[in-house]
Amino acid sequence: MALLNSYKIKIILKIKQFKIAVLITTFNRCKSTIKCLESLDENKFFLDVYISDSNSTESIKLNDYKYLKIIFKNVGEDIYWNQGMNFSWIEAVKSNPYDFFIWLNNDTFIYNNAIKNIFKDYKILKKKSIITGITTYNNNASYGGRIKLNSDVLDPIGKPQKVKYINGNFVLVPQSVFSVLGYLDKRFKHSLGDIDYGLRAINNNIGLFCTSDYSGICHNEKSVWYTEGAFSKRLNSFLSPKGTPPLEYFYFNKKHFGFLKGIKFLMASFVALISPSLYNLIKLK
Repeated sequence: MALLNSYKIKIILKIKQFKIAVLITTFNRCKSTIKCLESLDENKFFLDVYISDSNSTESIKLNDYKYLKIIFKNVGEDIYWNQGMNFSWIEAVKSNPYDFFIWLNNDTFIYNNAIKNIFKDYKILKKKSIITGITTYNNNASYGGRIKLNSDVLDPIGKPQKVKYINGNFVLVPQSVFSVLGYLDKRFKHSLGDIDYGLRAINNNIGLFCTSDYSGICHNEKSVWYTEGAFSKRLNSFLSPKGTPPLEYFYFNKKHFGFLKGIKFLMASFVALISPSLYNLIKLK
């Protein structure tokens, strides 16, 4: 038992020698942001936290944290997740040479052992890898990694699992990976950037894994844009950066699955927009 505890202490001390930047983007959700930062502080690692805020109407009063150095910047109107994360990332790279970057959503509340565990998983892999943390909500896995794009998030099994698609809620990206892949693709405003980054990693022979255990709590906000009532409401949801912006989704599908897949996705999206019932009927066949 004494030898085991000594080993754990050595792992923690080694991690604490690394320079780690945490990347966050925010718009309102002040209470969630504070709760997120408090959960991060409870991990007891000295971290630089870069927050890009899209001109929130809520005033985010940042507390004094024992282990966190907060670098907060207002980056203007209408900045969504992918854009904001890139702003935070660029600011971090300009400021310091970091060994690791952590993506963290401001509605994700990590456990007080989450950072230690994600680094433990990274050490086990012994190869250049990205690791996404599995979050839970109502006793189910809510975000993390998937084998198929439309399949459920994998549950933890006590060891890292290889995945193909990742969510960006809590993700460890080593500098060695960043030096190959660079930033998130700026063609995306809100979603798809995290999934795209994971597929780019695989294409560059970089490992993609989910954590061996749950990393924290995050509510999975599932919504289907094409069931949003009247046509005008569906159209707004369809075109919104948080919906299914057609040009971005066409670009994503073409980039990773080919031109025909991109056209097929566009055609299916327009059918869903015009007639959700017909789209659901076609899907069932």
